[in-house]
Amino acid sequence: MKRWTASALILLLVVLNVSTFKQIKNVDSAPSDPSLNYAIRLKVYFNGSILVESTGELVSPNPNMTSISASANFTKSGNSVVVHHRATMLLPSDFSFIGVSGSGTYANGSASMEMTVEQPLPNFEDTSARIDLNRTVIAATANTTAVYGGLLGLNNETLKVMIDVLKLGGLNQSYVNSTIYGYTGGKVECTDLTINVVNGTSSAFISFSVRFEGDVFLGLVYMVANLTGQPYPSPGQEAAISSMIDDALNMIISSSFIISSNSQGELVFTGITYLVGTFDNDLTNLKNQVLLDFLSGLPGFDFRYSTSLRASNVSVAFSSDSSGSTWRLKWLFMNPPVEILNATDFDIPELFVALGGMNLPSENLTFTIDGESNLTHRVIVVVPAGVPLPDTNASATWHNVPFASLEGVWFRIAPALPPPFFVFSYEAMLWFTALSGVTSFVVVLSAMYRKRFAVKQIETAKPNIVQTDEQNKE
Repeated sequence: MKRWTASALILLLVVLNVSTFKQIKNVDSAPSDPSLNYAIRLKVYFNGSILVESTGELVSPNPNMTSISASANFTKSGNSVVVHHRATMLLPSDFSFIGVSGSGTYANGSASMEMTVEQPLPNFEDTSARIDLNRTVIAATANTTAVYGGLLGLNNETLKVMIDVLKLGGLNQSYVNSTIYGYTGGKVECTDLTINVVNGTSSAFISFSVRFEGDVFLGLVYMVANLTGQPYPSPGQEAAISSMIDDALNMIISSSFIISSNSQGELVFTGITYLVGTFDNDLTNLKNQVLLDFLSGLPGFDFRYSTSLRASNVSVAFSSDSSGSTWRLKWLFMNPPVEILNATDFDIPELFVALGGMNLPSENLTFTIDGESNLTHRVIVVVPAGVPLPDTNASATWHNVPFASLEGVWFRIAPALPPPFFVFSYEAMLWFTALSGVTSFVVVLSAMYRKRFAVKQIETAKPNIVQTDEQNKE
């Protein structure tokens, strides 16, 4: 029930590249994928804070890939952050007739889910299931009724054969325990697995229960390490991971969701999660803990560590189907350290080093920097000699340019330029106003004002640092 909230948090961490299984040491050696097209847009504010937005598309045809879409929208509301999440998954055509309904909740470190599957197989009536979990226990139960006769010609003997085949195939405590124990590095054990059959004259009632005990979440970490071929965490790292799990769970006040199937053959998850009001600070602290304990050697570490996050208004979305996948991130705010160069200029140290450290291919990349503006001032992008000029100037936009080549860029607070009234002659203004109306005239002027030159190239070097934003606060 916290799946889509967790997905959203993970996506935020990926943006800063604070979580990865594999590092590519040289950005130039990163394989380019001509089917990948993506864009990153930064808006730089007067105080140096940054709004991050990103979109992308990966064209990767796979006829076996089912259609999946998911989204999460964060909103600050009073003393909490509210997350509305939704996901849909297209069921395979062989299972599209199955009706599913259920719900789940999370609070105080414990989660539960109940679900009903309508007639999942011939001769079987509706199946109900329940899962309860916390840090130390996962317990699941399910029950259904098998009707004798029918399409499968069931009777008590053939049903017993079916159950025995399932047990021989691995659905028994001994096999499940050895498997789960091995994959979780001994952190989780299967302490019970029971299948009961109560025979009647025309049907049989079947109940199933399974119970796992141990450090459930740490066991999942070990399982991921096994599946991806990564080494197990050291004792020190294990303690750090446990602490991070606790911190992440402490951010969640409560969560609930419902699941249902629709006439289009889709499973639909919709839910709402309430996060603590200190979510932004807590997420920043969690990000820093990950950096210190696991990723201290990443390029641009000081930028990554010193940058605070404001994710309480983030919107994220992902979708994939047989043609490929797309994603979108909006409204992630970052407050990085700022160096004041002089009365008008400032720099954001290691910004482009950190972006380059994400090891994203520059092919098919569109990178844009906008500046905040008001009636009196605006932020412009200063491009020194030797740094590639953007392809467009209204917003500084580069195409297919490695982030590392933009390291010399800094920012300037400049006076706002007045709307270009000189573009029209006096007579043209009168005719335009008479024909189109005052409203249209104002709209056109406003559009032209927004597109004024926002980039300045200079031949001189970057000014010396006067003070950092931390010194300025003092």
